[in-house]
Amino acid sequence: MNLYLEGTIEADTFAQEYDICYNQNIDSSSLTPLEEKLFYGLMEVACRFSPHEEDIINCPGVYFTETDLHKKVIEVQEIFDLNSPING
Repeated sequence: MNLYLEGTIEADTFAQEYDICYNQNIDSSSLTPLEEKLFYGLMEVACRFSPHEEDIINCPGVYFTETDLHKKVIEVQEIFDLNSPING
């Protein structure tokens, strides 16, 4: 998430990598209920992200924009920051 928020990687790269990490590499039984909720919510947006405006226009409610993705990443990051053991 940090690489995306810092601008090191583009939205489409983040979405693809997140999909792989979430759907193939995360053992959901190792997550806390909060982590599971946040990661799943981000997966829903990342997996349905489209960089193509015509997808957004032609299929309203199906795809998410880069703005949607960015907002969701910030939301998840802020919640993790607030619930960090360092802050808790």
